[in-house]
Amino acid sequence: MQRRVFIPPRLRKAAFDAIHDTHTGMHAAHSLMSTSCWWPGMQQNVAQFVRRCPDCCRLRPQLGHDRDRWPPSTYPFQRVYMDWAYVKGAGNILVIVDSFSGWIEAFPCRDRTADSVIQCLRTVFTRFGVPELVVSDNAPEFTTEVLTSWLRANGAKKLESPTYYPQANGAAERAVQTVKSALRVWSEKITHMEFSRFLQKVLLHHRNSASSRGCCPAEIIFGRRLRVPVVTNFEQGDSVIYAPSSSSVGNPAKFVMTAGQNTAWILADDGLRLASTNQLAPMATRPWEFEMEDEDETNSVPETGNESVAGIQTPVPEEAVQLRRSLRNRSAPERFVP
Repeated sequence: MQRRVFIPPRLRKAAFDAIHDTHTGMHAAHSLMSTSCWWPGMQQNVAQFVRRCPDCCRLRPQLGHDRDRWPPSTYPFQRVYMDWAYVKGAGNILVIVDSFSGWIEAFPCRDRTADSVIQCLRTVFTRFGVPELVVSDNAPEFTTEVLTSWLRANGAKKLESPTYYPQANGAAERAVQTVKSALRVWSEKITHMEFSRFLQKVLLHHRNSASSRGCCPAEIIFGRRLRVPVVTNFEQGDSVIYAPSSSSVGNPAKFVMTAGQNTAWILADDGLRLASTNQLAPMATRPWEFEMEDEDETNSVPETGNESVAGIQTPVPEEAVQLRRSLRNRSAPERFVP
């Protein structure tokens, strides 16, 4: 058994400084000290020493990991986020998303200038009104005085997220990923549809797909779902099972969007694939739950008062019998007499 030295309280900080000259982390420092010395609560004390070490705080700052929370919006297009998405073969797309409903607007732009941004924002303001706050990252075209002055003149406040911290503009980042994921169908030349038409179709399907609020952006804005040319049982981003034939084993995939009368684009393990809607099935999120029968049927009690299963008489609770007591005359049961 390895002998370890007990360190009294007044010498513990000095012992820590003696082994922490290399400024290792908490776990490494504790592992090194525990091989030669010991005291009650040593692991907690070592962690405290490392947190208070000036050099460790400077070299390895303990950044916060709390979720960035914005004040909740109270009505549609009160606060909007904007960011850029680049699509191969199509160029830059300005993505604008509403924080309240999740409604996405996307505009192809020939250049990334303040004038192009103003032109896109003017279109959004005409449709939905001027928001109170416009949030973006620190791209040069977003921080120009031209854009800030134009927003101020229209009664909107401009706010930029911190540098190297895109999480503060998380809503726009997620919207950009949604648009880019759907536009992979076009960028990989799987479809020959004109880009502007394809982008409009992507936006139409997204606005009609359920969000984290439990309803789609169109229902939040207009109070109803949008009428689409083809109605399927799946929405954008739904998990589905893809089976090429009835005899093949199904594989999980993601529903991207409808392609035609009976076809849809899905994202499988081997990439984007055109599938028939007959080859798709919904993903069972909770396979152990089964559809319950009618409550009246499941709670019904046999008229005899007892149910015989494999020759065993199972008594029925008295409360249940009173609810559905038979009106027939009953004979007294035959009791066993030893």
